[in-house]
Formats: sequence, structure tokens, C-alpha cells
Amino acid sequence: MQRTANYFRCVDEEWLPKTIDDPDFPHLVYNAGRQCGWGLREMCIVRILFESGARISEVFELTAKDWSVSQFLNSFDACNKGSFGLRTKRLVVSSATAKLCRRYFDDDRERRRAHDPQHLTLADLAKLDGPALEKIKLFLSERGSPLFSKSFRAYYWNPALRSVGIQANPHLARHWFVTNALRTIERTSSNENEVIRRKTGLVQYMAWRTAERTLKAYEHVTRDENFIATTLTPIHATMKRREQALKKDLGLLSERLGIEPDARSEAGIERDEDLAILTGVSL
Repeated sequence: MQRTANYFRCVDEEWLPKTIDDPDFPHLVYNAGRQCGWGLREMCIVRILFESGARISEVFELTAKDWSVSQFLNSFDACNKGSFGLRTKRLVVSSATAKLCRRYFDDDRERRRAHDPQHLTLADLAKLDGPALEKIKLFLSERGSPLFSKSFRAYYWNPALRSVGIQANPHLARHWFVTNALRTIERTSSNENEVIRRKTGLVQYMAWRTAERTLKAYEHVTRDENFIATTLTPIHATMKRREQALKKDLGLLSERLGIEPDARSEAGIERDEDLAILTGVSL
């Protein structure tokens, strides 16, 4: 199989390929991050990758202006490969991830606001015009400067995945998204015409310039405004149902991760449902 169709798990000191179709791949990554001490910022970044199909470079280019197009809800304008910074596509995430992003932006203890020299909140953003919003990057380093993908890979993604014996680069989140979008289209379409129409919607959403060649590369059997409702929404719903199942049965991933279930969760501590699902801790 092609390398892009797999991620790898270290089992008995041997790296074994695992298909990108694995429905638990995102949750294995989320749990690896939690075990490695990821905060709201890292969880927001990784969930955007898995839920929107964005390239990692596109996520780190996001600004407050890009987010403001949805009134700071669940979609962002974004640049595309070869667009020279022009916002030519849209990224859509679940409402739960949007909630997590808002919490990250406004938290003044250890999150974005704690490191932002301007100490901006979402309420402050509503008072700014487009040119001012365009200068505000969503994800900041602890020094208050823009966080770059190279640093994220080196200090967050790679250490977390290595710690649980997973070999995968962040771009595989994009492949996972496309694979699941195609599976959802094939599974839920009523006829071949609908399959074709919805795949065209996927092409437009991903802003692919070589659509036929790109789709063929995934080895799965122009315009659809319903793509988000018919395909993205079911994907996000399926991911949330799986996360809820993992929350109720903490042993589902423990064997794969080599970790012990979280005793706090077993004790039934009350917490915000969405944030508990996303972060695994009481916030």
C-alpha cells in the first residue's frame, strides 16, 4: 500500500502499518496529546486538521479576520496551496471545536490571552475593522509571536505521537478527512448521480485544481452547496458519537494506547460535555 494510505504503530518493537480508514485514528492522536500535556491550543489545531481537511500550513495562517466571517463560530476563510495568501477556500469544523477555539482565545490564565501582548478577547475583536483583524493570528507561541507549523511539529505533534508508538505526520489528518468524506458519500448516497454530485462538492470544498487525478489517488469508488450538510455534518456527528463512546468506556482505547483509564472520569466528576469530550479534563 502507498505510504499516504497508512500510519504506523509500534507493536512489539516492530512498526506495523495501520490503514488510514481507522475510525479511531483522530482519537488516538487526541489521547496521545493529552498524555503529553497538550493544552487548548494544541487540541484546537489538531481538531481543525481532522475535521476540516485543511493543510497544516493553512491552519497556521488563520487570522481573526478569517474567523470573523462566521461571527467566530464554526467556519474560517483560508488560503489554499498556490493561492499566494488569498483566501480562496472555507474550512468548516464542528460546533464543539468552535466552542473550544473560543475558550482558547478568551482564556487569560495559560491560553492565548495570557501570551497576547494586546490581551485581546473575542469581544475586543468585534470592535476592530478588517485590516486590524487581518494582523491577528489565531495561534500564538508562549512568547506572544505567531506559532509556526515547524515548531508545532517539533515540540507538540512528534513528541506526543512518539510517546505512544505512533508514526504519522500531520498531513495524514487531511488524508483521513478525505477518505472519510468519500466513504460517507458512498455510504449515504442514494444513486450514482448523487455520488458524482457530492464528489464534485468535495472537490470544490477542498479547492483541488487537479480533481480527477487527486480523487484517483485515493482509489475510491462542479458545485454542491449542500456538501457541508450532506457530508461534513455526518462526519462530525460520527466523530462525536465515537468520542462519547470513548468517554463512557475508557478502556476502548487504553489497550491501543498503553495507558490507564483516567481515574477522574471514572469518578464521574461533572464537567462541560463538549469540552470534556475534546480535552479529557475538567476545564
